[in-house]
Amino acid sequence: MPTRDTLSPSGKYLTVTILMCVLVIAPVGDLLILVTIRRTRKLRRPLYVLMANIILSDIIFVSISLPLNIATLLNGLPPYGTVFCYIQSFVTFGAISSSACAMCSIAVYRLAQVCFSRVYIRISAWTYMSAVIACVWAVPVIMAAAVGGPVEYIDFKFTCAHTGPNLDIVSITALFLPIVATILGCYVKLYIHAKKTLRRVQAVMTLPLPTDINDHNRKMDEVIFRCIMVIYVEFIGFYVGPGVLNTIRNKSDPPRKGIFGIISFSLYRIHPLVRLCTSVVLNKELRDAVLKLVRYRSRVVNVGARR
Repeated sequence: MPTRDTLSPSGKYLTVTILMCVLVIAPVGDLLILVTIRRTRKLRRPLYVLMANIILSDIIFVSISLPLNIATLLNGLPPYGTVFCYIQSFVTFGAISSSACAMCSIAVYRLAQVCFSRVYIRISAWTYMSAVIACVWAVPVIMAAAVGGPVEYIDFKFTCAHTGPNLDIVSITALFLPIVATILGCYVKLYIHAKKTLRRVQAVMTLPLPTDINDHNRKMDEVIFRCIMVIYVEFIGFYVGPGVLNTIRNKSDPPRKGIFGIISFSLYRIHPLVRLCTSVVLNKELRDAVLKLVRYRSRVVNVGARR
């Protein structure tokens, strides 16, 4: 069913407006974070290096795939050839998968940092980091090339996509489910480790813990839970959510396919902007470093203008 028959003009232009905002704002913010990580010595740590890979995948997605999506919505059909259709499909699948792999790597490195310090020191070497980063980018490409199959425009999805019958099964069973299980296991282990450490400290102390120490431990628990919530809300909202909506869409009557299709289509495509906002808002260390860099550049510009 053609796009123009299942999506009202107002819905189409509203979606295009939202995507244009993502296209304008997200790359600027992502580039600012990348520059901040590059120029701030204390941020050159494994967790931030892996975070930079997530941001880089967002920049690639927004710069290549999103303009093609906007052109398709405005035109009603892809205004480009087969080559661009393949590029868009690889970029979209690659951005999803590489982001998920990088988030899983962050959870594993965080677990090693807290619970296995010797292992963390070893895997923080650039030899291991380079191997992890290579896997983060290579796994999606290999999977799409191996089981992705041909690419074609699917109008009720509003985008080009791989049509290989085994891609969904392989990506879910061999990639996304292990990633979800690994992230959950890492953060549950972190929480249990924090609780056990607190109990050991309390057991060797004859006096009750001061209020400020109790407050500090409570805040640490809240940080761990917040990490769990943010990561899983992102997974549910931008990875699982579109799949659920696609299932509902396929079981609904044709008039509803446009509504569910455009919501599913939009959820993943607005995630770079949502991720940018949550990264800056929730990460005080990163936020302070970004603000410091912006203030420094502003002073440099003002001094140059006065001269």
